[in-house]
Amino acid sequence: MVFDMLLTSLTAGRIWSSSRGQPAFGLTTLLFKDGLNWTTAIDAAVPLGQPRWWGGSDGTTVDPNTVALQTDRLVASGIAEQGNIKEFSQHMYQYSTFVDILNPKVAAAHSVGAGFVVGEFNSGATLVADQDGAPGFSAYNLWYPINSTMRGEARANPSYVSQLFLAEAIGSSQKSRITPLDPPNTLANPDTFAAYAIYDDFSAHAELPARLALLNLALYNTTTGSDRLEVSLDISGLAGKEEKRTAKVKRLTAPGMDEADAARVTWGGQSWKYGVPVGEEALEPVEEGMVHLRGGEAVLVLLD
Repeated sequence: MVFDMLLTSLTAGRIWSSSRGQPAFGLTTLLFKDGLNWTTAIDAAVPLGQPRWWGGSDGTTVDPNTVALQTDRLVASGIAEQGNIKEFSQHMYQYSTFVDILNPKVAAAHSVGAGFVVGEFNSGATLVADQDGAPGFSAYNLWYPINSTMRGEARANPSYVSQLFLAEAIGSSQKSRITPLDPPNTLANPDTFAAYAIYDDFSAHAELPARLALLNLALYNTTTGSDRLEVSLDISGLAGKEEKRTAKVKRLTAPGMDEADAARVTWGGQSWKYGVPVGEEALEPVEEGMVHLRGGEAVLVLLD
């Protein structure tokens, strides 16, 4: 952890030495100038193969104190001009529909011959999360375990149900195999959709998927007033048309991806704010092979 923090400080320091000038952000100039001196001295004293440095990046933010620490901003400021950055690690504190946010950062890293890693992203594969952070446990963890005047009561956070989704998608057989599926060519923006087929040796139809995990990653927040884009998919081919299998849908949903109250985030019709299900489980029938997902929703299709 300390080593990671050191590398972040050192490599970010190169912003201040760029021939393109200092970025107009209120960061500590002295830290970055020292970082430049240190990395230059290390390169000279330990002549290992290049590139070898890690470009550390902060989470996506509009905070003037940290907005410069983004992969695209770092690259634009000339951090990689000496060709010694091996990869950039971007921390992401956003909702999991971050494709549009990540694309320019990935492109920036690749433009200077560097790799790109999502070094930290909330606390799980979340669909919804409150990104308000704090030292120790915070509101973007899966749960907040203690009562506090700052964060309120002990509770599970909205992202908690994502782990229930993953657990059921993987299954308990310890024999499941997961395969990514190509998005349908009918989608207007295939980058905002993800699909996985889960095969299970204990299924009665082991040659066919036992479950399908479908995610509509189109951003939808209750405060934006934009349309909630819906995706409709025909899963007949994956289910096996000749097998006449029964398919049911278990849905992960919330009023919007900015929902901060776990009581309003449901998995199969149940909320889990206090770690136990509230409400009756609801499994939806699949009619004529069609499955529908609104923006910011995920479904697990259960095939018998």
